[in-house]
This record gives sequence, structure tokens and C-alpha cells, in this order.
Amino acid sequence: MEEEKTELVIAINVRCLTCICLCWLELEGLRAEEMEQIDAVNLVATHVHRWRLRDRSGTLPAGRIVLTVTVDENQWWRFECWSEEDMHYITGTEWSRFVQPRIGARLTLYGQQDGENFHRLEAPLLSAVAWLKKNVVFFSNA
Repeated sequence: MEEEKTELVIAINVRCLTCICLCWLELEGLRAEEMEQIDAVNLVATHVHRWRLRDRSGTLPAGRIVLTVTVDENQWWRFECWSEEDMHYITGTEWSRFVQPRIGARLTLYGQQDGENFHRLEAPLLSAVAWLKKNVVFFSNA
């Protein structure tokens, strides 16, 4: 009986978490439609060292810059960014620390909005399912 209760609680929590994530993604999607996308990537382990991207918006300056970014205007990061021909590279210690917990997630970089001196990122830590697989322990009597 206890096993059934545990499975039911986990199923309810997964369903609630999924609903919350879907609502958040819908709200974020509405905001993201208004912003100009620079580039997007599915983060893999090699991105911990650098992200090689093509600036589809044409808004990143040439040369070396410090790219100030935010996901929610509560947390801020400053990444090293440099360009070579038509490619840009984001690297550095802070970049590595940012990417590590987000491997497997979809990252989207957006151009600056009028009057802003920073770029926005859409970068969930992990999908709800990936988070559950990584963090929830399922018990069984088997």
C-alpha cells in the first residue's frame, strides 16, 4: 500500500511540475517572439569550453567584447566574446560555470532591446523530465 501511495504522489508531482513548466514556457515563448534571435544551440559537453555561433541578427560587434546577459533580470553573467570573420565565440570561466548545469538544455541568445545594454538568454537548467530522472529517487520493493 505504501508503494502505491509513493507512486501516486510522484505521479501527481510530475503532472504539476509539467503543467508549471508548460505555463512558464508559454509565457517565455510570448516574450521571446518579440526579441531578435542571435543564435540557438542544444548544449553538449563541448560547449563548456566555448560556443561557436553565427550572429543571425548582425547585432554583435566585431572584435573582443564582454557580453552581459540575463535570463530573468535577477541573475547576470558576463561572458568573454570574440569574433573571427563571420563567427563569434563565447568562452571563459564564467561561461563554463553557466553551461555545466545546463548540458542537454536548449540555449537561445537574443539581441539587445532598445535602451538596454545587455542581451537576454533563454536557458532552462534542464527539462522537467531530465530533472526528475536526475534528482528523484524511485523506490521499489522489488
